[in-house]
Amino acid sequence: MLDKNYNKIASKLSGWIKDKVEKSGADGVVSSLDGQINSAVTSLLCQKACPANNLTIIISIDNASEKRIDAITHAEKHHLNYKDLNLKNTYLSLISSLNKDDELKFEQIAQSKLDKNSTEKEKNFTDRKTSALKNIIARLRMTSLYYYANLNNYLVVGNNDQSEIKLGYFTKYGDGAFDIDPLATLVKLEVKGMARSMEIDSKIIAKTPTNAIWPQTISEQDFLSYRDTDYYFANGEAKAEVKNKIQKIQIKNKHKSSPPLTPNF
Repeated sequence: MLDKNYNKIASKLSGWIKDKVEKSGADGVVSSLDGQINSAVTSLLCQKACPANNLTIIISIDNASEKRIDAITHAEKHHLNYKDLNLKNTYLSLISSLNKDDELKFEQIAQSKLDKNSTEKEKNFTDRKTSALKNIIARLRMTSLYYYANLNNYLVVGNNDQSEIKLGYFTKYGDGAFDIDPLATLVKLEVKGMARSMEIDSKIIAKTPTNAIWPQTISEQDFLSYRDTDYYFANGEAKAEVKNKIQKIQIKNKHKSSPPLTPNF
């Protein structure tokens, strides 16, 4: 799977982005950068595709976060045209408006843990609440990207790879909302191969994939490694236990990739 000419693949993908921009009548591209491998690769593809008309947006809740620092380091190293946005006040203001009785701060929400004696009902409510709060952040990012896209007549470029798309590892109408997605045919191991060919920092390449702002590893959510899922999606190879987990996740998240339901009468 990894024995490929990634320089050639990167060149083709940059050409593909440029072609989509021209055919759509847009003037350029905007993408998000979160200090992780997919967004780092996408940012360089966009830079090559539209050297004079590309914008990279770094969006954070915590200015001191490692992801934000890594994103800025990447942007500076590769001379990206970028904006650094902090949406913490916007986020806290929104959740305060949505739930006047909830004074939890972002850090408390992200790091909160239930007592071992918590009931199943309490656990389910906490999981749903955490998911709802987390998804707000992804949708704020989407809103910010489309603001700059509309302002400049740019296309929004997504960062989701094939494994994430097929597993539904994205927020519906959040980081799953974009105009074009150049990484959609690549599994994570292939994205890593391309990142090495682009000379992206090894720290970014070696990171365990996480939700872009929320501090939780994707692989922990459903107890699957990307190596397992990549080989399954690339050639169908996987242990029975892994296949069953993947299929359960796909059924659970199928709605994310499906169009809205409409009456058939």
